[in-house]
Amino acid sequence: ILQEGFGHRLTPRCQRHLQNFVTQESLESSETHEIKEKKETFSDISTQEQESLDPNIPSFIIYCGVERPAFRLTPYTRFTDFLEVWIQHILPKEMRPTTYCKVRPILRYRDIPYFREQGTRLNELDEHILKDFYNRMEQGMKIEGKYYKPLSKSSIFQHHTYLKMALNFAVE
Repeated sequence: ILQEGFGHRLTPRCQRHLQNFVTQESLESSETHEIKEKKETFSDISTQEQESLDPNIPSFIIYCGVERPAFRLTPYTRFTDFLEVWIQHILPKEMRPTTYCKVRPILRYRDIPYFREQGTRLNELDEHILKDFYNRMEQGMKIEGKYYKPLSKSSIFQHHTYLKMALNFAVE
């Protein structure tokens, strides 16, 4: 936007978001440089640094709009980060607005807190983690200090359907 000379057409709010994004990118690149100087091991480096150190890691850029212009999806991306971007930017395009309004709280209420607590990355996600999640939903669970009551089979199937949609998108 700025390179094409359209920066003056943005609203003040969009200009602030864009400036925050540019500032954040410059901070992340300086942190990457410092980490390279410290010569830490590859396993100790976070996702952003792993991507910069190994250009062979497959990645996909999701364009999200002005508030968050791009999201880089790699196998090392945290599942919750991907799920939040998918819920906010991809899911509304795949279903009607009334359905989206019902689905959004379903995913944000249990799924994101559970996977945030687990710290699961996309490359670590497997059937055992998902089965454990579904079993805990059936029995009731405590996540981040909050108790969630048990769900019926049909409600669990709803969660499964939407998680499957998100994972299919990630695989594609």
